[in-house]
Amino acid sequence: MGVDVGTSSVKVSIIEINEKDRTLKQIIETSVPLKVIYDEFGRVEQDPSEYLKATFTAVKKALKLSRIRTENIMGIGVSAQCPTLVLLDHKGNPLCNAILYMDRRSEDVCQEVLKKFGSERLFKLTKNVADPYFAGYKLIWLARNMKSIYEKSSVILSAGQFLVYKLTGTKCIDRITACTFAPFYDWDKNSWSVDLLDEFGLSFKKLPYPIYPPYKIVGGLSSEVASKLKLRSGTPVAIGTCDAQAGALASGATSEGDSIMICGTTHLWEVIQSYPPKFAKHLLNAPYIFPNLYLSAAALLTTGAIIEWFTKKIILVKKYLPVQDVLKQLEEEARNVSPGSGGLIALPYFMGERSPIWDPYARGLILGLTLKHERAHIYRALLEGVAFALKSCKEIFDFMGLTPKEIIAINGAVKNKLWMEIISNTLGLPIKAPRIKLSSASGAALLAGYGLRIFKDPKDLKKYFSYEMLVEPNEK
Repeated sequence: MGVDVGTSSVKVSIIEINEKDRTLKQIIETSVPLKVIYDEFGRVEQDPSEYLKATFTAVKKALKLSRIRTENIMGIGVSAQCPTLVLLDHKGNPLCNAILYMDRRSEDVCQEVLKKFGSERLFKLTKNVADPYFAGYKLIWLARNMKSIYEKSSVILSAGQFLVYKLTGTKCIDRITACTFAPFYDWDKNSWSVDLLDEFGLSFKKLPYPIYPPYKIVGGLSSEVASKLKLRSGTPVAIGTCDAQAGALASGATSEGDSIMICGTTHLWEVIQSYPPKFAKHLLNAPYIFPNLYLSAAALLTTGAIIEWFTKKIILVKKYLPVQDVLKQLEEEARNVSPGSGGLIALPYFMGERSPIWDPYARGLILGLTLKHERAHIYRALLEGVAFALKSCKEIFDFMGLTPKEIIAINGAVKNKLWMEIISNTLGLPIKAPRIKLSSASGAALLAGYGLRIFKDPKDLKKYFSYEMLVEPNEK
């Protein structure tokens, strides 16, 4: 079983692995929505208690609909939006709303740290640029601006580790999530940089420890939680990792050169490389799930989010209308609009941008509007704007010698065939998708499977996957 605490929902997936027949099957996936709280100051939050409530609801629903015998659940893995900070008191209760990865309140702190250390030294230390995305800069902000809450906190977890703690009672973190706590994670030692924490007046004791591989089994389901979920007490739980990495695993990505594009609220285009890794400042860099593999990613901040914004805030889709029906209608209308969207240019920087410009002050733009334009023009311009943002990132991959031969696309936006065609044509790369549609929640389940040694070699996992070509670039 896998649980994914996403931005817009909690998903629970139950998968079945038949090692003898080399088959992988998703038995059920359920979803429970989450509310995101935005404000005009770039702050983005959620109620962390909803993570647990939604997980319980989704697990119960999955067990009921699948009718699977609970003793057959061999293990549970967790993935989550990352990094999303959850501050807990000494009793393990949240002290405030969770602060999401999209939150931009630490912009000034990033500039301060950058000025203090210089871009070259900071990149050497963190393997990434200074950006409000990373949790460490938010920690500095919290200690200064929410001092009483920070001082009351006993431990500060990310969303996934918060769920693991509530399921097992174990406080820890995986090395990939720890990497997103820059600038306080020491890559070389796989530990927290105590000296750097001290320099900013932060306590090492508030950060989770030990730091594990994401497939590590860190405990068993507590009897209290097991009773509520009707699951076996002591069911093994893997620490898990960021949803982006779990999503890559759910696409069969296990080897150098594999390229995955996760198309959801944000777009994350990942390329896996081996040791020694080549890292660029314009990309998001991290360890990959398995030893001696690394990941560089083009991390766009608001992609699927701006499509949701357009449908709900601009064309005012009524709540009773199915979103998929509306998107299908928009796609049909946009197909009748020629490439270039009637002269419209859209910049998808609606909450700043990460790759490749890493500018928290960047803002969205729709340029060239006239009275002749209809909603289909604007919709297509938004799709094209994301595609050209990805093209800017491809130029970085090209420069680093990391250009993939093809892209494996996963998650909800893959259903938008027009968008996939636009991206393929813009990048000049074919896009394929796994025949078995698995989400980050299924990737989390696979992490538990690897931790339990159900499959012993990462490359063995590749044998369970086959792919279908979605679109090849049209040279015209």
